[in-house]
Amino acid sequence: MDTVAFPEGVIEDLDAAVGHLVINWGLFEARLNMIVNLVYHYHGGNILKGKKQIIPVPLEKRLKYLHQAFKEKVSLRPLIEQEREIRSKAREVAKTRDFIVHGHLMDYDAASRVYTFGRLDVVEKATAHAHNFFKTDVGQLHLYGDVLNAMAFRAADLFLKVDAASMGPYKPDNFFRRVWGKLIALIPSC
Repeated sequence: MDTVAFPEGVIEDLDAAVGHLVINWGLFEARLNMIVNLVYHYHGGNILKGKKQIIPVPLEKRLKYLHQAFKEKVSLRPLIEQEREIRSKAREVAKTRDFIVHGHLMDYDAASRVYTFGRLDVVEKATAHAHNFFKTDVGQLHLYGDVLNAMAFRAADLFLKVDAASMGPYKPDNFFRRVWGKLIALIPSC
């Protein structure tokens, strides 16, 4: 297997952009998980469509679960537009995030400053592989990181609204501020 030589500074620029994307994905996903927790335990989300539910783990299953819960549970219906916006953006950004995180850097074009990532995907009902490619630049990765940061704050806002609608044990001034510490100082008080 050949290794690719990259011009000086190219990997460092990519490291910063990927780090920005991954850190903000983590912030967003943690808040999404907190919403799933509230919905499951305090909004009757353990039963949807008349069936007992398990807590979903993969992103797509969490998004479908939340969508169903926000449609079905009366206490959550007023928040369905905000849930829909978060779900839509998460699906959009997840494709890039997954390709960067689960793929590998293959090439860099110095003229266009574009990185090429590759990924070996299982296809055809898990009977074959296909090598797929994704091209991006550091500006696009930073932009996705910024979008994720905004989504993390939208998800934090939705969490507070879901909590308020649940009349559950979490109080924004206690639980949320304790969990997120100094980061919460960036969000206006309720």
